[in-house]
Amino acid sequence: MKSVQCFLLLAVALHAQYVGANVFRFPNGRQVGNVDQVTVHMKVGGDILEMHEGKVNRVKMGGAADLEYMEKTLAVAEAPHRRARSIRDYRRVEATIRVGDDALQPAFRPERSLLVASVDDHRALLFSPQEPLSRDELATLDILGNSLLLDRFLPHSPLEVGQTWKPDKSLLAHFLEVDTVGQTNVQCELVEVTDTVARFQITGDLEATIHGIPSRVQLMGKYRYDRRTERIDWFALAMKEVRATAPVAEGFDVVAQVQVRIVPQSGPDAFDREIPDGLTLEPRDELVRLRYESADSSWRLTHNPKWFDVHETPDLVVFRLVEQGEVVAQCRISPLPQVPVDRLPTLERFREDVRQALGDRFERFVSAGQWAHKAQYRVYRVAVSGAAEAELEQTTAKVPIEWRYYLVADREGRRMAFAFSVEAELTDRLGDADRELVGAFRFVDGSAAGR
Repeated sequence: MKSVQCFLLLAVALHAQYVGANVFRFPNGRQVGNVDQVTVHMKVGGDILEMHEGKVNRVKMGGAADLEYMEKTLAVAEAPHRRARSIRDYRRVEATIRVGDDALQPAFRPERSLLVASVDDHRALLFSPQEPLSRDELATLDILGNSLLLDRFLPHSPLEVGQTWKPDKSLLAHFLEVDTVGQTNVQCELVEVTDTVARFQITGDLEATIHGIPSRVQLMGKYRYDRRTERIDWFALAMKEVRATAPVAEGFDVVAQVQVRIVPQSGPDAFDREIPDGLTLEPRDELVRLRYESADSSWRLTHNPKWFDVHETPDLVVFRLVEQGEVVAQCRISPLPQVPVDRLPTLERFREDVRQALGDRFERFVSAGQWAHKAQYRVYRVAVSGAAEAELEQTTAKVPIEWRYYLVADREGRRMAFAFSVEAELTDRLGDADRELVGAFRFVDGSAAGR
């Protein structure tokens, strides 16, 4: 009798999808509380494009990533453009990258395996509800093939086999991990419908930008919809991308392939990861920031994702603030020797040190003062206007610059120097981002920077 009831329920479900005259609808069966086992396999190969002395050098690269996680749906998009949200327990994270003769394995902290995914028309986020991820950790996990986005590849209207439609630009941007999509002829097509599944394909080209950098992308993929569960359970995509070089990253000429499998789970223990009491699962600003820790683990900070670390040695770390492909400002962070607290310089001494360091580039002090740090550090801030030489159209010219210097010292006499530089015409865009970065800085207890 039970098998008869199941057969009748299946018949009712399939009838709801059938409009008539070989026209079908494809409702989204995802519900709050659903638990899925998701596996993602991606591989990539091609060339990194490095700019050197005005010429582009090609360096062979390749890589692969395998992810497996349990995903519990927290919110379903009631309309195509509303927010969806899930919590994920990552069971397997494996990634390898080859660049030239070097083999790399991105680091991932197993204790950060509980993550939240959130997508809407404006952004797609993956973050730890416990503390910010590093850029490398995020890049390892937030790869092509976001399972929370797959529902949005379903057509909004009934279709006949052979009919096509264009996916939203915002969906393509989020799924392909780019900022914006411009010109596009990408389309999806209903290829086949059987009693149990429907098959679709996606093809086309598009122009995109990421951090303001132009990119050309070609897509070819397939995906499958299970008519019984009313869910996409398999998605495969090949993507060829040619991306220009940029101030914070090399260009690419690569082909990436990704395959996503989704297996719905059942039972009260399908998602058995314990979620700590009081854990916030909303994308708060402090959680979607990125975490940076120095190579010697003597200090760390969190930062807006628009800050990119572009250079790292024991004596110097360089960050650049990039908006729409343009470098807005640069920050140089250097450890200084530890000194007894009673030998820390005064603000006046620090002002004079800054003046001497700039030499003939110095014009005038803009401001100077002591800044209260949340970690009870002593902080001096000195802003200076001046000019620096720059290459402009094969000539050398003086460019107005504002420098913002910080000296940070704790009660043990550990010291760190921050030097921000920004073209005078870009100071409004930098705003208080320098204060925010310094405010997020912390010495690591038990270590001594520069000792």
